[in-house]
Amino acid sequence: MLTTTHQDQMQIVLAEPHPLVRRGLMQIMKDGFDRCIVHEAKNATELLEEVSSGSPDLLVVDLTLPGGPGLEILKSIQGHVGSAVPVIVTSDDPGPEFTRSALQAGATAVVLKERADEELLYTIESVRQGYNHR
Repeated sequence: MLTTTHQDQMQIVLAEPHPLVRRGLMQIMKDGFDRCIVHEAKNATELLEEVSSGSPDLLVVDLTLPGGPGLEILKSIQGHVGSAVPVIVTSDDPGPEFTRSALQAGATAVVLKERADEELLYTIESVRQGYNHR
């Protein structure tokens, strides 16, 4: 859980239901950022516990988490941290309607999982610099 926050370390909560995908995304982030601590959640309950227990700098969330009704997860997150913490949504197939709905519900950006190795680090860095993909 998020128990310590260091100003020079980026605190990321990664919420992904599939263990193999979660490990791959985590490795991409750890390889891409020297000072990065990634906290894992495999369902909506764990995600909200992580968000409530610390001070994440960024969330990377799959909206198909067990225990969470899709876009409602974004509203629950905002209820805990407001809109100050960026949320990058990952998806297997973010068609235009899904992407539009996710951004309208509070996501900062949407990344296609099959392109995560190319786009996730760029998206995280652009979001950290204040760029909003909405």
